[in-house]
Amino acid sequence: MTEKAKKLGNEPVYAIKGNQCMALREYFAGLAMQGVIKSEYLSRGIYINIKNNPDRKAEKIVAKMSVDFADALLEELSNDE
Repeated sequence: MTEKAKKLGNEPVYAIKGNQCMALREYFAGLAMQGVIKSEYLSRGIYINIKNNPDRKAEKIVAKMSVDFADALLEELSNDE
């Protein structure tokens, strides 16, 4: 991930409680996670992945996939083009 995308991903979205804020990257990852869990196509892929690799846990696969989607969006948003 480029430095520009990392900086964008660390921007606060809104206050959660007190002075704590959720970063844009965390927010995007949460939204992506909702989509991954809801998607039949991606769910089937996760099931096949777990079936072929029984030592992998579904929640780890979904979390990694969600962060990857968030990072890709931040990368795209940070492009000047």
